Amino acid sequence: PHLLCAFQSATHLNLVMEYIEGGTLWDVLESSPHDGKILESDLQWWTPQIVSAIHWCHSQGFVHRLGSIPPSPKSSRAHRRCSDVKPHNFVITSDARVRLTDFGSAAPLLPPSDDGSQVIPLEHCLVPCGTCDYISPEILQAHEEALVALEMEDDERWSKENKASGYGRETDWWSMGAMLYEMVYGVAPFFANDIRKTYLKIMDHYVSKLRFLAM
Repeated sequence: PHLLCAFQSATHLNLVMEYIEGGTLWDVLESSPHDGKILESDLQWWTPQIVSAIHWCHSQGFVHRLGSIPPSPKSSRAHRRCSDVKPHNFVITSDARVRLTDFGSAAPLLPPSDDGSQVIPLEHCLVPCGTCDYISPEILQAHEEALVALEMEDDERWSKENKASGYGRETDWWSMGAMLYEMVYGVAPFFANDIRKTYLKIMDHYVSKLRFLAM
């Protein structure tokens, strides 16, 4: 949503943004009469806008990334959502267009490497980020490596080996893919009642995919 103006008081910074009255894509899923799914015609309308929004974020030098992981190891679908690329963070305007919101955990991208890839600085990768159903395997892997390094009191060597950088833009595209899957099928692709099982499915996503295709 567009920023209209900003002003500061002694205790607060106030950002005045345009009013988006159409709710979110999550509201559309929740109220869908099609078993929590979105019609193909609506997906054809919204998907290019979603791709464009994420690409714009990357073109500005940032990964939208993810918010904090919920503390509870077991929770319902409605409580397994935080700040990231997901239906909750795409708001709908009066003309049925979507806007990407919630940049509270966005991270800056380093300059492109020789192969064109971009990653975020390592210091932004040390804390686990993401909603469990949409989190990418790269984030889980980076957090696991950081924990091992801290336990070994060898975080300096770990940083050097990782060239002071972590994961990159692929995390947003992964989350988008999981989000679109949920919009099509009505359930997140790696959903499990236990968050730990969800993480295991994500880390073993090639096997999880084959099991789904075999169903």
